[in-house]
Amino acid sequence: MLQLLSPLALFGLAALALPALLHLWRPPAKTVRLGTIRFFTGPAVRRLTKLRWRERLLLAARLLLLTLLVLLVAQPVWMNHPPTTAQRWALLEPGLVLNGTASRRWHELARAGFEPRLLTTGFPPASLDRTGPAQPTTDLWSLLREADAQLPAGSKLAMFSADRLASLRGERPAMRHCEVEWISVSDESKERAWIHSVELLHGDEADHRQVRAVVTLGDAVQSRNVAAVLPASVGKAALPRADRWSLEIAGGTEAGFSARLLHADAAIPPTPWVTVARMKPLSVAIVPAADRTEDARYVEAAVHALGQTSATEMKIVRDIAVADWIFWLNDEPPSADVERDVASRGAILLSDAEETRAAAVPVLTTINADGVDDAVSLFRRTPPHSDAGAAIWTDGFGSPLLTWGGEGRAERWHFFSRFHPEWNDLPQSSALAASLRPLLLRSGDGHSPRASEDSRRADRSQSQPAEASSAPAADLR
Repeated sequence: MLQLLSPLALFGLAALALPALLHLWRPPAKTVRLGTIRFFTGPAVRRLTKLRWRERLLLAARLLLLTLLVLLVAQPVWMNHPPTTAQRWALLEPGLVLNGTASRRWHELARAGFEPRLLTTGFPPASLDRTGPAQPTTDLWSLLREADAQLPAGSKLAMFSADRLASLRGERPAMRHCEVEWISVSDESKERAWIHSVELLHGDEADHRQVRAVVTLGDAVQSRNVAAVLPASVGKAALPRADRWSLEIAGGTEAGFSARLLHADAAIPPTPWVTVARMKPLSVAIVPAADRTEDARYVEAAVHALGQTSATEMKIVRDIAVADWIFWLNDEPPSADVERDVASRGAILLSDAEETRAAAVPVLTTINADGVDDAVSLFRRTPPHSDAGAAIWTDGFGSPLLTWGGEGRAERWHFFSRFHPEWNDLPQSSALAASLRPLLLRSGDGHSPRASEDSRRADRSQSQPAEASSAPAADLR
């Protein structure tokens, strides 16, 4: 069905009257007689010119041109009517490979008349041969709400997706129009271990040096950290309580060590090499403006808590010239001298919201941050910079909240809010220390920080949408 985005523009059709009047009233050309010939003829009889259309092809061209201009301003679009009869869709997550039971179920649904579509915004047509690139995390709840709003009552959905707990965000959807069958697909060959940190312990004798490694392991339902102190010798060493994973160390020269994880099953690839950093106290400087002393107090408390609960010693310093981490809490950006000092030393600089009096906007959403499991409310924020860097934290709408940018050894972070209870709930819970832990305890190697992969699987009871009073219960098998 054709619809107009700006229907008021049709009033411009009134301009068609102008060329119509010009062609209707324009009198015919007159012949002007010169010389004395006028005396040989009688006087001209004045007659009323009849109204008639003149130069009709030119008039039609002008009217057509004006009509096209008016329609262009009115912005016509073709809108497809939503289906009125119940639909049956088989939704496939992009990048997902079906095999075994899931593949057989897909073909059964196809034979039963289910229309194959991609489990993404708009639900375009899909096929097993070409499903598009894999998405890091699909927001299943949001997509189910979209499908339920788009389809009529009595529709059926068969959803093929990975059983990742990270894909279930926010409130469970109430399915009012659709009956849902969820076919979860597990990827058993997926790597579920990574090095959280590996540090060289203090020691004067080269033969007795040790490394402390913290490894994150993910199984079917949870992720856990395993810490071990191992000899800093070249070769492989088994990790206690790490199942079939072992730590391989290479190097051993004065340039340092590198480490990676190996699995007993050769089919599982090893993790990337990680440089072993020498353990030393982490110096943190907090530079607040006069109106952000309370923000600084919350950040300092979180740093002290991390120092007490981690193996890394942390100390608060007042001189930013010797600080490893600098929290710049101010409406004004850091000066050029501070930026140059950070770049020359390879320090890490984090600044919070700038120009809060003019740019702050109220919001009511949540914070998505690595290390924070519970929902943390966000009340106020500032718009993100277009060149701020990679998004590490986001708000509930997907807009960047904490960004990272690196140049050489230096790192630049931007937090588009404040560490204050009037701006968010981070300072009033353990979420502030939990969210800062992955930032402060990582080694600044100049590479973009990647949030630890949440490889936990969703239980069937967790994946079931909320029941709506006016719709049948969703069947998720």
